[in-house]
Amino acid sequence: MEEPGTHPIERPAPPLQFSLRSLLILQAAFALFLAMLLAARAFALIPLFLGTLTYMAVHVDPNHARWKRLIVGTLGGVVLPCLCVTYDPGILRGSGPGGDWQPFLYVHLLFQMLALSAWLLLDRRLPALGGVFSGVLYTGAITAMLIGLPMLFISLLGLLFVIGVLGLVPWLTCYVFAVNAAEAFRRARNAIGATMASYGVLVGITVAIVIPLAVNAVFGTMLEQAIEAVNWPGPFPEALFPF
Repeated sequence: MEEPGTHPIERPAPPLQFSLRSLLILQAAFALFLAMLLAARAFALIPLFLGTLTYMAVHVDPNHARWKRLIVGTLGGVVLPCLCVTYDPGILRGSGPGGDWQPFLYVHLLFQMLALSAWLLLDRRLPALGGVFSGVLYTGAITAMLIGLPMLFISLLGLLFVIGVLGLVPWLTCYVFAVNAAEAFRRARNAIGATMASYGVLVGITVAIVIPLAVNAVFGTMLEQAIEAVNWPGPFPEALFPF
């Protein structure tokens, strides 16, 4: 039985390493998805979304659990949200609900993705900062949920035509952020105690809101002009791959 004030010491995890086979598989998968994206545009996100859900349901060896968390977190919390923003039908752009807050939402989402990427790669090295990451990631989970709510009914109807699957991506993103936020808080609690970890959560929530607001206040006009100049999803991916 643990003494009060003590916390279990976690065993160090082996470093993430890529074998030649893994690199070849990753390269082939990326090339295949890029070909699908160029040919089918937004429809290419459907197999990626379903593939991510399938992989989440597959049981893996405990030694590979960290790899699974990294892959699911990257696909569900970074790749799919980026592509959904690219093909956004109006939720964050134009006359949609996020139109007036468009620059803030873009910066906020980018900040969340960067925070998730940093946590997935450095979680074992920064357990004391887990509370801060937890607050940031919980904010991202709430943001994804708020984006997914207006699309939920339409997405459920759209399941009859398959394309409605894309409206469920924010819920996968919400799940990914929430799971990693809970894991971050657990690591922080084990490292520095529940009280300090809770303070870290408050700091993380504040940072996740204040930094995008500050960037929007200083560079908002510039960001609006840049977004209008890019004019996604029209030229994408043709603007990047004009062949």
